[in-house]
Amino acid sequence: MLLEIAQAREVMREIGDYFSCLHKIWVEENLGQIVALEKIRVLLNEQAMRQRALAGLKPPPRRDEPKESDEPEPALVD
Repeated sequence: MLLEIAQAREVMREIGDYFSCLHKIWVEENLGQIVALEKIRVLLNEQAMRQRALAGLKPPPRRDEPKESDEPEPALVD
């Protein structure tokens, strides 16, 4: 599972690099704004924010470990 997550993050990074390249060329050529590129930008930003938010969360306890009930559950803020 961890390998899948690492691979997915690498793919997202690579897509972000491609997007940056396309966006730079598009702006330099003054070709206006393409809706598809803007939607990709929004998706990449959402994914990056999600990864940063999840990076701060404590991993769930293992099945054989008792759950710590005195600590509050971490929450994501929208």
